[in-house]
Amino acid sequence: MRFDEIYIDGYKNLKDFTVSFENESYLDIFLGRNGLGKSNFFEALILIFESLMSKGTKTAFSYRIKYQLYNDTISISYDLMEDEKILIVNNSHILTKDIEVYIPKNIVLYYSGWSNRLEDVFRKFERKYKRREKSLNSDSLSFKENGIRFVNIKKFIMI
Repeated sequence: MRFDEIYIDGYKNLKDFTVSFENESYLDIFLGRNGLGKSNFFEALILIFESLMSKGTKTAFSYRIKYQLYNDTISISYDLMEDEKILIVNNSHILTKDIEVYIPKNIVLYYSGWSNRLEDVFRKFERKYKRREKSLNSDSLSFKENGIRFVNIKKFIMI
């Protein structure tokens, strides 16, 4: 998966906010002073994919994401005011009930900082897992929710 563009409107300080990605690199680094919205952007991205993966879940903000997945160009938009989700694949409208086919199976997000903000967003999935699995001594928690695999790595060892 490779993002082309992400638009977010109405999530915390992200109002009419667009990020466009160049297709020449598969590595994107976000740098900036505190309070500019970097963490809010990643939180919103997590919430967008949560809403896409969990049928019936909606975000409290509007968004538009465009990305490449395999050989397809996928554009998904949600308009909060219209309460309408639109899925376009290779310039053709697709029924949103078939959306799981066009969502990546894995999304990797690395956050470096002194905050647990993104971990807090992930925590509700972790609680579901802990209720299901009684073994809390694992260094890595992994589970499937609505066919999507969530992995929370508690410990990183560098060799």
